Amino acid sequence: MNQVSTEVLVIGSGVAGLMVAELLSLEKNVTIITKSKLGESNSKLAQGGIAAATTEEDSWTNHFFDTIRAGVFHNNEELTELLVKRGPMQLRHLINLGVRFDKSMNGEYQRCKEGAHSVSRIFHAGGDATGKEIIDTLINRVKKRCTILEDHLAIDLLIDEGECTGAKVINQAGDTLIVNAAYTLLATGGAGQLYPVTSNHPAITGDGLAMAYRAGAILTDLEFMQFHPTMYAGVLITLS
Repeated sequence: MNQVSTEVLVIGSGVAGLMVAELLSLEKNVTIITKSKLGESNSKLAQGGIAAATTEEDSWTNHFFDTIRAGVFHNNEELTELLVKRGPMQLRHLINLGVRFDKSMNGEYQRCKEGAHSVSRIFHAGGDATGKEIIDTLINRVKKRCTILEDHLAIDLLIDEGECTGAKVINQAGDTLIVNAAYTLLATGGAGQLYPVTSNHPAITGDGLAMAYRAGAILTDLEFMQFHPTMYAGVLITLS
């Protein structure tokens, strides 16, 4: 059984995994594991844009209350406040990384108004290809600084006296690899493929949630699992 070591192990290659790898690789050795190809995820399929209060007619409080109402007041208000306050800063960060959000003929960023938002604050890229633009930008950056293991499936977290020390991984040939890490981050997405009908990428099978559960993590809000848009299976009944 082969073993490798890294400071930071990131399991998953959607926008969450790639962004944390981009940030941490500035100071640490980072290894990214993905069971498919780098960037193959729900994130790359995402067509909607990113909401951030960036105009004089808007504010983080407006964005906050729009979000709370859209969540039927189920939201964690502390985290929602953090999200909307930091939204503009994170948007600028993506722009600085090279993400090309759509602009109008006069060179200003286009802002759209979508469901639940009271003002136009949605930034898009490539029309309905926002996810692809962000993923492609992040991949171009992490490839330069991170170790990438494609077609490797993490099957269990390594736990030693209550501390995570890495993960056990297998490749497509069935060979086992132990990845020892000082820090391990799960960014594996949801479990859409467990549903009979789903718009999820084929790789979204819930294995990250299962690993976390077996390691002793507490899982919450699992009812909010489906990836937008939720899909319905139609039944056609023919009357004779």
